[in-house]
Amino acid sequence: MMLQTYWNSRFEAGDIWGTEATPSAVMAYPYFAAYQAKQLFVPGCGYGRNSNFFGEYSFEVTACDISEVAIERASSHAKSAGLANVNHFVGDYLNLPFPSTERFDGIYLSNILHMYTKDERESLFNHFTSLLRKDGLLIFSCLSARDEKLYGAGVEMEKDTFFMHDRIAHFFQEEELYAMLEKEYQVVEMTLHKQRVDFQAGAEQDAQLWFVVARKK
Repeated sequence: MMLQTYWNSRFEAGDIWGTEATPSAVMAYPYFAAYQAKQLFVPGCGYGRNSNFFGEYSFEVTACDISEVAIERASSHAKSAGLANVNHFVGDYLNLPFPSTERFDGIYLSNILHMYTKDERESLFNHFTSLLRKDGLLIFSCLSARDEKLYGAGVEMEKDTFFMHDRIAHFFQEEELYAMLEKEYQVVEMTLHKQRVDFQAGAEQDAQLWFVVARKK
């Protein structure tokens, strides 16, 4: 099932994860504040619980998702909260409508990178890096190979990558993350945290996720 179709179907059910920001978004805020970030980009924003959370702290937020259903809800939530500083749009992460000079102070990704194959992850990572200014922060959460309950479920497609419940799930090794970041970034923090995830609608469970803060060199 294509990701857009999958997520449109999921978001038809409404605010499926509640309205509170994810733990990693709350963890990301003090870093963006300390580095005096102003312009944030939030790809994969869903129905806006993280993008609008950052907007409440007066960041100028640009956010997108491949799901039209999600963006309609995100925009409605932002309007209801009076967040004129948050702009939501429907967009493909690999084909974004930004000029080549566009640069953000910070990019926040909540569980995006692990939904793709190796080649796709590299393309996404390079694309997001190109949108980040020097000294800007890339902050993200992703599945960890240390999660003994979830790791290995489904059919293995590539190393540490499994197809489970109509979705791709890549579980990152710590050394893989460092190798991915070392050329373009200085790692500020890399730690594990718990978050509720659901690979099947209505079947939430705790997962071990990496929380990564990296500063572009």
